[in-house]
Amino acid sequence: MDNIIDAHYFLLPSQGNIYSLSKLCMCNGNNKILAASLRRKIFSFEYMCSDGALIPAVREVVFTYIPSGAEIISIDSFNKSTSGDDFVIGITIIKVVWLLSGSDNKIHVFREDRVNHCYSQVEVDTYFPEFSDIPSVVMWMDIRYNEEHTQRLTAYGCECGYMKLSVVDPQNREVITSWSARFAGSVSSVRMFDRYSSVQCPSFLGKEEDKLAEDSQVNLLVTSTLQPSVVYMNVAQNGLNCSHSLPSSEEFDAVLCSCIADIDMDGEQEILLGTYGQEMLMYKYKSDSWVLSGKRTFANPIHSVLYVDVTGDGVKELVVLSLRGVHILQHDPDIINEKLLRGYQEISNHDESDRGSAVTS
Repeated sequence: MDNIIDAHYFLLPSQGNIYSLSKLCMCNGNNKILAASLRRKIFSFEYMCSDGALIPAVREVVFTYIPSGAEIISIDSFNKSTSGDDFVIGITIIKVVWLLSGSDNKIHVFREDRVNHCYSQVEVDTYFPEFSDIPSVVMWMDIRYNEEHTQRLTAYGCECGYMKLSVVDPQNREVITSWSARFAGSVSSVRMFDRYSSVQCPSFLGKEEDKLAEDSQVNLLVTSTLQPSVVYMNVAQNGLNCSHSLPSSEEFDAVLCSCIADIDMDGEQEILLGTYGQEMLMYKYKSDSWVLSGKRTFANPIHSVLYVDVTGDGVKELVVLSLRGVHILQHDPDIINEKLLRGYQEISNHDESDRGSAVTS
């Protein structure tokens, strides 16, 4: 992680948790960050342009409907519009108990009622039959659809250490097949991801055919609070039969959060783990296994991590929520410049080669 440098840090008035960080995707392509603290305070962070310079701006966002004395448990948000900024922000607080995962060991589904401008609860089995018979409180879940939306992959992890992966037919609303595993401690996160980043390398630059095939393979990361984190490879085909433990992931106290990001910008995704032991661990896939390729120490336990462009310059930043504040980490500008020049040179060389071929023919 030597190519990542500190860019900004701001304090929170009280601590957050692993569900306290969210991003707001603006219609103009920029992003804001929402960070919630336990005692009813929510802050918006963004970079604003002033006289040609980017200035970090932090302000409190006031939600008048949060009851006095309530504690914020989680926050999430999305933009309903593709042409404007029409945000829906969901806040889970102790007094209101508006939860997707409830203490009754069930997943609750709320559907928007456009006529009455509200959200109402519907039966979970109507839309998500894979969420029946959950043994304990769900700590984290992840859902992935294929491109035609004819198949859905659903994974969730529970407080008791139970983890389940299901393949679902969303049209007929039935579970095709499922697998489960049991971990020693609570499952802190589950994430489905591709090995390669969504920004594809142009085919004329020589991307190998085997990588093209692997682009469609979905892998599953499962982090545990007591034992090593595990990656299950190509779960749609292999289920939970092809697994790789992440070395040393259990040596820094509990793993609280995870993030999938192409940190070194080589087109392949890395795995980032945030631990209570104040270490961020980075894993890279090499020689058919995941290896620990870097780590970084923070001053406090790490609760949540995002990899998102908050400066609006086209390069993503690493946003880390720790026990006492939010860290903004940027890529080294010299490394970014070097990679841009190298990519430009490759494209220029290819164009010159094409022109030479045309003249010859």
